[in-house]
Amino acid sequence: MLFPVRYLKPLLVLLVLFVVVCVPAVVFAINLNGIWTYRESGADSGETFRELRQNYSLGVGPTLTFKPSHALTVNASVGYTQTNQVDGQEERAGRTITPTAGFTLTNDLFSARFFGNTTSSRSDGGDGSSSTNWDATLTSQWDELYVPKLFFSYGEFGDSQGAGIVSPKTQSQDLGVGVDWDLYLAEISYYYRQARFEDLPTTKSHFVKLKTAGRFWDNRIAFTLSQQVQFESQEIDGGALAGGADVPVGSQVRTAISPNDTPVEYSDDVNRIPGRDWLRSAPFPSSRLPYSASEQVLIAIDPPTTRRIGAVEISFNAVLDPGVGSSNWDLYEYRPSSDDWELIGPNITKTQEFDDGTIRRLRFEIPETDREFDREFLLASDRPSSRGGSAGEIINVEVFEIFSGSGRMIQSYQTNAGVQMRFSETLSSSLGLTYTGDKLETDGGGADDIDTDIVTTSANISWRPFPFLTASLGGSDYRELKMGEEQRLNRNYTLIVNAAPLPTMNVSFGAQLDERYGVILESGAADIDQKTLETLRYSISGKAQIYPDLSASFNMSYTEGHRWLKDEGADTGQVVNTTGQDGRLDLNAKLYKNLTADLITRFFRSVNEGIGVESGSAELGLRFRLSELLLVRGSYRTDFIGEGRPDSLSLRVQTRLLDTDKTRLETEFSHTQAEVVVETISINGSWRASKNISLIGRGGYNFGEVNSYDLTLDLLIGI
Repeated sequence: MLFPVRYLKPLLVLLVLFVVVCVPAVVFAINLNGIWTYRESGADSGETFRELRQNYSLGVGPTLTFKPSHALTVNASVGYTQTNQVDGQEERAGRTITPTAGFTLTNDLFSARFFGNTTSSRSDGGDGSSSTNWDATLTSQWDELYVPKLFFSYGEFGDSQGAGIVSPKTQSQDLGVGVDWDLYLAEISYYYRQARFEDLPTTKSHFVKLKTAGRFWDNRIAFTLSQQVQFESQEIDGGALAGGADVPVGSQVRTAISPNDTPVEYSDDVNRIPGRDWLRSAPFPSSRLPYSASEQVLIAIDPPTTRRIGAVEISFNAVLDPGVGSSNWDLYEYRPSSDDWELIGPNITKTQEFDDGTIRRLRFEIPETDREFDREFLLASDRPSSRGGSAGEIINVEVFEIFSGSGRMIQSYQTNAGVQMRFSETLSSSLGLTYTGDKLETDGGGADDIDTDIVTTSANISWRPFPFLTASLGGSDYRELKMGEEQRLNRNYTLIVNAAPLPTMNVSFGAQLDERYGVILESGAADIDQKTLETLRYSISGKAQIYPDLSASFNMSYTEGHRWLKDEGADTGQVVNTTGQDGRLDLNAKLYKNLTADLITRFFRSVNEGIGVESGSAELGLRFRLSELLLVRGSYRTDFIGEGRPDSLSLRVQTRLLDTDKTRLETEFSHTQAEVVVETISINGSWRASKNISLIGRGGYNFGEVNSYDLTLDLLIGI
């Protein structure tokens, strides 16, 4: 028997409740959907990989929806997945079943919702996992001034994994109560949450927030002010955790994965996590990695000041590649003393926690010597997939903290204040202040107690003297204060000027100064300010429509930096000077009705302590659409400065053989002439046999140093 009866009891209870409530109801939609997916890939130097996956789901979306009355909606669904894989001589099989049921009741007074599901996975080898969760919420629907809005929620979650699905891994209960109260002049919010975990600390938290805002004198002056306080206690039922234990941090830790689904363009010497301004640390030099920036994957971990990270677990999509995550991973830690990243775990040890053919979970232990509070980490690797995948195969990152003793109390305070002033139609300014305080007290006291204060102030003034000219000047000051430890002081100043001298042209000029200081508080002595970093950057960019068929865009920047490195036992330190220039020019021209060309040139140069590195490249591309069914693209790339990549010539031909309402068939041929010649042939097609039957296929063959192929077929049937 695939699944013992005792694991289907939650499903039976939900279905019985579903039938009892909904038998007299009107059935709005019932669908049975099936998806069969076949994948195969292979190469001259490796074994052939084959996979057959079967997915069945009952419902629309897939959900069975009943609506006995205007206010009540009930839905349910059942999903089943079976996966069979053959990787060389190794065969694997896994099955997953997921029943779901819930209902929603809404009227003028309140809204109630119940949702529950259970998921069971098992492989032929006996390994399996099971999870069951349900939650209920009740919210008042009164949306009137001076009338409080109430909120209540309760949920339970159980997760077990291992041979035979015997011992549970986690059992948790979550209770939440809250109220939002609009008093016209101010808004008050209060939330209480209690979370119980089996063999883990029980968390109780109280959160209070007061917010007010106003506008005066015809909106010439506006202000916002908010104050929030949170008290969180964590206690162990039945005694202390000996030696410390790993406790999930949850949403309180911020993580980022780079690159994400959107292509990210890296500079030649510095690699930042894109779109993550919350990283307070220094830029990460990609030159330290044993692989190119275009292939690396970075996972940034920025915990709260009251958390001490002990381990990180990464879950991969093993369906795309059973060997995902098998590459080497390096662990870097940010050191405030040097304002730089330090390699603390080359090829850090990873242990496989779980692999059912669908999800592969790896665990990375933080070295005990680096388990300090408020440490930022980077996990860096080349492509995590042995088949050349990307960071998209990472589906979850979970961080664990070290918890020792029997209890602790965390107090958090945050104050936000802002003022916006409009002096005239062309002149305005803004001021901002944010204060955050975190205090941690453990039952035993001592070294684990911390007290952190962070103060951020900012100011900005904007002036628009002419319709075609806008200028803004801003600055910010960030102070992180920890008594007895090296402190952080970051200052930033920016000047931006935007101009549109012509209707078809706009130019932007910017200047930015960044300063970082180390502030050491010594007993009996005044504060000592030591500058650790100073960076000045000038930039200019613009776009122009030169002719109706010719457009151009450009950007250039110049950076000058100084880094002070303090020598141990010395009053003065070493100064490291760096300079850098980079630029890019893009030209796009329409040469003929269906013929376009673009030219992209790049230049980069940096000097670090007299050692210079420079590079320059140019790429010319042509795009010719002969008809609606044929598209030809070609490009030539060369590096004219520095020791770059060999020149490359590429040609791509796309044809659309069939394009009807029911049938689509496309082919593509690409040829790349470089140090290694690579040719690729791919075919994509779909056939909609009827309203409920569709067939989708994708395949390709690569000719190169190693010949390889891949094939995917999807059959979709809905009843």
